[in-house]
Parts: sequence; C-alpha cells; structure tokens
Amino acid sequence: MTSTAVLMRWLGPWASAAAVPDTYRREVEVPRAGRAPLKLWVYGPRSRRAHGTYVFVHGFNPWGPADRRSDRFTRILAHSGFVVVAPFLDELIDLHMVGHAGDDLQLAVDHCQELTEHRRGTRPSLFGLSFGSLPTLQVASRAPDSVAGTVVYGGYADPVATVRYAAGLAPPRPDVLSADPLSRPGVISSLDARAGRPDSPVRSAWRYFVESTWGRLDMHEVEAFESFARQIAATLDGDDARRFLTGCGLGDDAEAFFERIVGEAGDMADLDPRPGFDAIRCPLRVMHGMDDRVIPWTEQETLLAGFASHPDVRHYRTGIFDHTRVHTPLELIARGPQALGDLRTLTAMAGAIAEIGHLA
Repeated sequence: MTSTAVLMRWLGPWASAAAVPDTYRREVEVPRAGRAPLKLWVYGPRSRRAHGTYVFVHGFNPWGPADRRSDRFTRILAHSGFVVVAPFLDELIDLHMVGHAGDDLQLAVDHCQELTEHRRGTRPSLFGLSFGSLPTLQVASRAPDSVAGTVVYGGYADPVATVRYAAGLAPPRPDVLSADPLSRPGVISSLDARAGRPDSPVRSAWRYFVESTWGRLDMHEVEAFESFARQIAATLDGDDARRFLTGCGLGDDAEAFFERIVGEAGDMADLDPRPGFDAIRCPLRVMHGMDDRVIPWTEQETLLAGFASHPDVRHYRTGIFDHTRVHTPLELIARGPQALGDLRTLTAMAGAIAEIGHLA
C-alpha cells in the first residue's frame, strides 16, 4: 500500500480510535546545556522501509507525545512509511506558553541525522499540531535550510484572537462552534502564569482538572463537567475555590474574569508566528477541521493571509470527523454530497502528508 492509502486506512472515520498499527518506538535523550536532557520518542515502520522523516510537534497538553491521541497518530504516520521523531516540549507540557518551545524543537531537528537511519544530508519535514504550530513555524522560519517541508494541522496565526476563543470568550463568527469548555482551565492556567503570579493551589487544581478530563468524551456533558469541577473546588479554601470555579467558566463573573486575565497577557508578541512568515521557503500545507473547538478554523484563514506571497502553499479544511462513525468509504459516500466532498478532502490531505514526508 502507498503512504496515502495507509493514512486513509487509519485516519478515516471508518477506523477504530482504539486501533493502533504495529510500529517500533524507542526513547532517546539529547543533551541540553544547563538543563535536563530533551526526551524524544522515535517511531518507525516494522513492515515497510521508511522513505522520509517527520518531526511531530505535539500540542498544548500535559503528556506531550505520550497523549493517547498523539501516540496513535505518530504510529500511523510511521506505519505509512516514515521515521517520526517526537520531542517532549516542556513549555507545552507545563501549560505555560512563552514562545521558547522552538528552541527545543530546533535541537530535535538538528539531531535527526543521528536519530534516524537516513543518509547524511537528508532534511526532515515538520508536522505541527494545534498550539504546536508556533514552534513548528518558528523553526521553519529561523532555519529554513534545515526543513524539507511543513504541515500544520489546526494551527493559528493570531495569538490574541486564539486565546480569547479558547478562554471561552465569544467565537469570532456565528458559523464557528463555541470553544470546548474542557480546554478553558488549561488556557487560563497558562495566562495566570504569564501574568507573573507564583504557582498556587488554584493553578495546581486547574492542571489536575486538565489531566483528569482532556480526551474524555463523557466530560463534555455539562453535568459531568460541573460535578467534577465542584469536587475539586471542595478541596480548596474559600477564595481559592471561587477562583478555580471561575477559571472553569462556572460563575456569573466568569466572562469578566476571562477578559481581565486575557488583558493581563498583553499583545502576546512572543506567541505570534507571523513575523517569520516571509522567511519560510519550504512547501507548506495548512489543514484545519471545521469541528475544531480549541483553535477555530478561522485561524486557517489568518494563516493563509500571512502566506499570500508564498510560492508553494495549499490548504485543506474538512468536517469529516463530525460525521457519525462509518465502516467503509462507500458507507460515507452514501450519506450525501457533503460527505462525498469531505471524503475527497481527506484523500487530498492524506496525499499532501505523504508528499511532504517524502521530501525529507
């Protein structure tokens, strides 16, 4: 099977989210000056020869590549014929974004030659997911000769608009879904740290909420979400309990609280990838899901506006993962023209991922 066919087989809505292809994975550490070594997971296919290298850049989550969904995706990417290097980026794992994750990502890119079996001189491609798009685009702009190609899925360009959305403030347009309430405590925790406040029981409680709920579909039910948040609040003192619940979006003053804490973060220039866009020379593929409730799909439009003069940029937007799970592509096609269009988009996306990976 071609790389595109393998990606279609495993990433389509007919694939079980619990199924994982057979790949190898090994752990590697890369020295860092004055800090603990950078941990990376290196994946590769067992049943086929690798024809390229991807560096996978995880999003804003407390597990990094060990997140169940990230691990499944990187195994699928490896199974389709690539060596995949996945660094654990402290800044994203600590839920405290300050714009420095690109330094660690660059270190991973610089060590790709010794981490993979590919010939000397081969450059990796980058795959940046969600908030991992920032370090991805930073490296693609700072060291353009070290990157063969770049894929961004669910990324952003405007940090203020993105954080306002994720923090639970109004969606940018009526046709954009409201933000996932489960993401709000993690974003608020990061903003709280950016404001210079010391670590606190409230921030620890927000992180515990994130670690306990992210990736759990049952927690999207309002009753389950609120019940669990109030259980955590019961372990905190009065003022801390109120601040914790407000950061979870519970309370009449939640919106005013969000406006204030977002305002304290300022212009977020350190989280803005746009100043480096003109330096990016490699082929670029920009993808987004219409159902994204962490970074709205309107950010894809903002990204594309910034790359208006780029000679090789293509974009893809899909709602296929909104569809009820199906068992075959024909079953999806039978659902009507919209589903057929989404199937074409998914095929094009899988082809683009394979294309960029084979540049490496």
